[in-house]
Amino acid sequence: MGFSGERDGLKAQHLFDEGLRNDARALGNALGAPVIIESFTPDRNMLLLTLSEPGRPQTYYLYERSAGSVAIVAEGYPNLSEADLPQRRFYAYEASDGLQLEGVLTTPPGWTEADGPLPLIVLPHGGPASRDDLDFDWWSQAYASEGYLVLQPNFRGSTGYGVEFQQAGYGEFGDRMVEDVLDGGRALQAAGLARPDPFCVAGASYGGYAALRAAIMAPQEVACVVAVAPVTDPVDLLAEARSFGGSVFAYDFWEQYIGDIVFDRDEASRISIARNAARLTAPVLLMHGDDDAVVPLEASEALRRNMSRDQSLDYVELEGENHFLHLGASRQVLLTRSLALFDETLR
Repeated sequence: MGFSGERDGLKAQHLFDEGLRNDARALGNALGAPVIIESFTPDRNMLLLTLSEPGRPQTYYLYERSAGSVAIVAEGYPNLSEADLPQRRFYAYEASDGLQLEGVLTTPPGWTEADGPLPLIVLPHGGPASRDDLDFDWWSQAYASEGYLVLQPNFRGSTGYGVEFQQAGYGEFGDRMVEDVLDGGRALQAAGLARPDPFCVAGASYGGYAALRAAIMAPQEVACVVAVAPVTDPVDLLAEARSFGGSVFAYDFWEQYIGDIVFDRDEASRISIARNAARLTAPVLLMHGDDDAVVPLEASEALRRNMSRDQSLDYVELEGENHFLHLGASRQVLLTRSLALFDETLR
């Protein structure tokens, strides 16, 4: 029938089926935004639709062909249906080694450059074989709604920019990929969009690792860190993939990004967060779900053990939470605790 993908940072479909293609075109014109056909009945009389709109939560529509009617059947975030939400757009910048990069820039509702620079939060994605796009993002848009400028850098190694760009991240797990994150913050400061003061870095999974690593690499530039379920010792990923029962695919994936450091103690120590915990001078909010099957809870516990009482650490263990913060209560705790940290360090 066709395939789904992305166009200009938003979800898109290319439909081979002429009937569905005509439906999507007509419905998109009527609803004012490109339509994604999610499902339909066998007789195609009823189609379930969503709209592809930057920064807007998904709303589900039911189109009934025989009646010629379209009705809303569900909203992802009903309380936000009429809200003036932060705007999301791509922002291009150059890495310190000349590589062309872009990220997603989220700005407070109604803010323009004429209003002056804002305090900055840099929010690298996990994966690291992933990317950020222009779809609704509860995390970054929540921060922007509180008056912060938020950059989600698609650092080298991210997907969606071609094979060469992804391969540029191989072996750069704790180096150039993290430098790209820092370069994004520097670019916004140089452009006058972000305040010239130190900024905070937040992220989950690899993004949490990148946030912690950025604070170690650039302690004068990083004011605070929020790390959710972070990788704290990359060698553990390789060791687990190499152990009995680990898949060849998993080991190859991590070896590409990290390099084979299992037997290279100096390199393993250099890019480890847990082994360099003493170098963390910025305040850290560390959160981890006790039901995480991707990055085990022990990763955060190891970092916690290696930090001294003199360092600023707020550790939160999330009961019943997995790697992806699927519980609304956990997301609320993250937003409440992290915004308090930002207000204290950036305002």
